[in-house]
Amino acid sequence: MGFGKAMGEMFGALFPVVNPIAVVPVFLAMTANRPVAERMKVALKSSVYVFVILVVFLFAGEPLLHHFGISLEALQIAGGLVVGIAGLRMVLEPVKVTGEDAEGDVSFSPLAMPLLAGPGALGVLMGLEARRTSDIPSPGFVVGIVLIAIAVYACLVLGGQLVRFIGDAGIDALRRIFGLLVMAIGVEMIVHGINEHEALRSAFG
Repeated sequence: MGFGKAMGEMFGALFPVVNPIAVVPVFLAMTANRPVAERMKVALKSSVYVFVILVVFLFAGEPLLHHFGISLEALQIAGGLVVGIAGLRMVLEPVKVTGEDAEGDVSFSPLAMPLLAGPGALGVLMGLEARRTSDIPSPGFVVGIVLIAIAVYACLVLGGQLVRFIGDAGIDALRRIFGLLVMAIGVEMIVHGINEHEALRSAFG
């Protein structure tokens, strides 16, 4: 597969699944009470984490899951639990003082994984990996992932500019509203994982 084709195929397949635009409201709800510099730091770290996670799974995803005996469905259920708990905290916990210590570092979990580089994205990677004809993935695949990481950063940074128009009351309302959304995303991930997991589907069938 040629460089340009591999790059375009990787970006085109991953962008709708990673879907950074859909994650912007969650990013805002989780970081709206932080200083601008801190919010930009979270956006940058999340995009770097997305790149690292996707590249690792591009080169070693299937062997890694096979080694630990983990299925994509089980990974999706576990990711749903992480997302659901994060959403519950957003709904129930009051907004605290600004700064990283107030909310913890959300750049890796739940933003980078499982919201952005979740089981769906990892499944796409493994599908593309299965179709390659050489022993080493095309450099175009890696560049495609770089473009995905850049798109994630751009979406989060541009979305973060909305915070200045919201105000403190709006921040609190946004956090709780999208906390419910995040919880729903987590539940949906769990349900989908159970439906796709053969043993669990039989047990709950």
